[in-house]
Amino acid sequence: MSYKEKKEDRFTRIYKENGTSVERILYSGTGNPHCAEDLAQEIFTALYTSLDRVDNVRAWIHATIRHFLCDHYAEVAHWPLRLENWEYVSDNSVCYTDCPLETRIMIDQAIESITDPVDLELFMLVSFQSHTYFEAGSRLGLTSRQARYRYGLIKARLRHYFDVCGIRDINELIE
Repeated sequence: MSYKEKKEDRFTRIYKENGTSVERILYSGTGNPHCAEDLAQEIFTALYTSLDRVDNVRAWIHATIRHFLCDHYAEVAHWPLRLENWEYVSDNSVCYTDCPLETRIMIDQAIESITDPVDLELFMLVSFQSHTYFEAGSRLGLTSRQARYRYGLIKARLRHYFDVCGIRDINELIE
């Protein structure tokens, strides 16, 4: 197998594993399916070009999503957010684009309170990547019923976290 074939096979595998979730994150960030599709295409084109230099593909994809969304906001919304400010915006809160920065920070802190790695991955898959309980459970070695139950517990813990912060209603967080 030639070098080019190996690279194309690796890229195809990466795209199959990440393409849908990248488009979902971008759609959540832009609110426009066509824009999300265009941005995803640009991201994966850049990945293919840089594939030889990328060690951690997942980290590269999420960092690139941040850059592309930052550029998108600057262009479309005339939002002067510079990349150095992205340290306050995690991969999770990239989905909350209509909220003030303080809200995104609070959401990040709430998500960081999920200490169990399986619970965190389950929350990420269901909440941010729009996986079903069955899909998320399959990836984590859980049944659909176990995934639904654990997700319910995670939501209850997050509600409690926001209650302790004095936020009783999601509208209080967004306003």
